Amino acid sequence: MAETHPNMRQHIFYDALTEKDKKDGVIQGPLDLNKIDPIPKKSQYYICGPTGFIAQQYKILIDKGVAVSDISYEEFGPQSLNLN
Repeated sequence: MAETHPNMRQHIFYDALTEKDKKDGVIQGPLDLNKIDPIPKKSQYYICGPTGFIAQQYKILIDKGVAVSDISYEEFGPQSLNLN
Protein backbone atom coordinates (compact mmCIF):
# COMPACT_ATOMS: atom_id res chain seq x y z
CA MET A 1 0.00 0.00 0.00
CA ALA A 2 2.79 2.43 0.86
CA GLU A 3 4.26 1.96 -2.62
CA THR A 4 1.06 3.23 -4.27
CA HIS A 5 0.30 6.01 -1.77
CA PRO A 6 3.18 8.51 -1.70
CA ASN A 7 1.87 10.28 1.44
CA MET A 8 1.87 7.05 3.44
CA ARG A 9 4.87 6.11 5.56
CA GLN A 10 5.50 2.52 6.57
CA HIS A 11 7.60 1.35 9.51
CA ILE A 12 8.31 -2.34 10.01
CA PHE A 13 9.51 -3.87 13.28
CA TYR A 14 10.91 -7.43 13.51
CA ASP A 15 12.48 -9.22 16.47
CA ALA A 16 15.28 -10.66 14.34
CA LEU A 17 16.64 -8.92 11.26
CA THR A 18 18.24 -10.33 8.14
CA GLU A 19 20.85 -8.33 6.24
CA LYS A 20 18.16 -7.45 3.69
CA ASP A 21 15.86 -6.21 6.48
CA LYS A 22 18.63 -3.94 7.75
CA LYS A 23 19.19 -2.51 4.26
CA ASP A 24 15.44 -1.98 3.86
CA GLY A 25 15.23 0.05 7.08
CA VAL A 26 13.37 -2.50 9.19
CA ILE A 27 13.59 -1.61 12.89
CA GLN A 28 14.65 -4.29 15.36
CA GLY A 29 12.53 -5.07 18.39
CA PRO A 30 8.88 -4.79 19.34
CA LEU A 31 6.84 -1.87 18.02
CA ASP A 32 8.04 1.31 19.71
CA LEU A 33 6.70 4.59 18.35
CA ASN A 34 9.51 6.38 20.17
CA LYS A 35 11.87 4.89 17.55
CA ILE A 36 10.02 6.72 14.77
CA ASP A 37 11.17 10.30 14.49
CA PRO A 38 9.54 12.53 13.73
CA ILE A 39 5.98 11.42 14.42
CA PRO A 40 3.87 13.51 12.02
CA LYS A 41 1.27 15.42 14.02
CA LYS A 42 -1.17 16.04 11.14
CA SER A 43 -1.76 12.41 10.17
CA GLN A 44 -4.35 9.75 10.82
CA TYR A 45 -3.28 6.90 13.12
CA TYR A 46 -4.95 3.50 13.36
CA ILE A 47 -4.03 1.19 16.25
CA CYS A 48 -5.24 -2.40 16.36
CA GLY A 49 -4.45 -4.85 19.14
CA PRO A 50 -5.15 -5.81 22.74
CA THR A 51 -6.07 -3.18 25.33
CA GLY A 52 -2.62 -2.72 26.86
CA PHE A 53 -0.94 -2.34 23.48
CA ILE A 54 -3.47 0.25 22.32
CA ALA A 55 -3.16 2.24 25.54
CA GLN A 56 0.63 2.32 25.27
CA GLN A 57 0.69 3.47 21.63
CA TYR A 58 -2.13 5.98 22.25
CA LYS A 59 -0.21 7.58 25.12
CA ILE A 60 2.97 7.88 23.04
CA LEU A 61 1.06 9.58 20.21
CA ILE A 62 -0.65 12.01 22.61
CA ASP A 63 2.68 12.76 24.31
CA LYS A 64 4.16 13.55 20.87
CA GLY A 65 1.42 16.08 20.14
CA VAL A 66 -0.97 14.06 17.97
CA ALA A 67 -4.60 15.21 18.35
CA VAL A 68 -7.03 12.74 19.92
CA SER A 69 -9.30 13.19 16.87
CA ASP A 70 -6.50 11.83 14.64
CA ILE A 71 -6.22 8.51 16.51
CA SER A 72 -8.55 5.58 15.85
CA TYR A 73 -8.28 2.12 17.35
CA GLU A 74 -9.81 -1.33 17.29
CA GLU A 75 -9.41 -3.68 20.21
CA PHE A 76 -9.06 -7.42 19.92
CA GLY A 77 -8.08 -10.15 22.29
CA PRO A 78 -9.51 -12.92 24.46
CA GLN A 79 -11.61 -10.46 26.47
CA SER A 80 -13.65 -9.65 23.33
CA LEU A 81 -14.38 -13.28 22.40
CA ASN A 82 -18.01 -14.25 22.97
CA LEU A 83 -19.03 -17.62 21.57
CA ASN A 84 -22.33 -18.09 23.41
